[in-house]
Amino acid sequence: FNLTRSGITRNAVLSSMVPQLRDWLFKAGISTVFSDFKNLYYYYKQAEYALSVGKSIDSSFWYYRFEDYLLPYIVKKSKEKLIPEALLFLTC
Repeated sequence: FNLTRSGITRNAVLSSMVPQLRDWLFKAGISTVFSDFKNLYYYYKQAEYALSVGKSIDSSFWYYRFEDYLLPYIVKKSKEKLIPEALLFLTC
């Protein structure tokens, strides 16, 4: 979602997604907010990780925010290539 263009907060977007995810029996991994499209790969990996770990830990949720699983991610990825910006997040 493009939060700047939509003019609504990240939490509002997530709240509006829940009924659709539930109705379609989908689950979603959510990355932290980012603005530099060239780093999309790193944020995709965040969302992928959040979905994978979230489904195993919190299976009753419809979406999984990366920041909720940040500490295990940092420990797991501490020896891999990572940009520092991908470990920071803004609360919107």
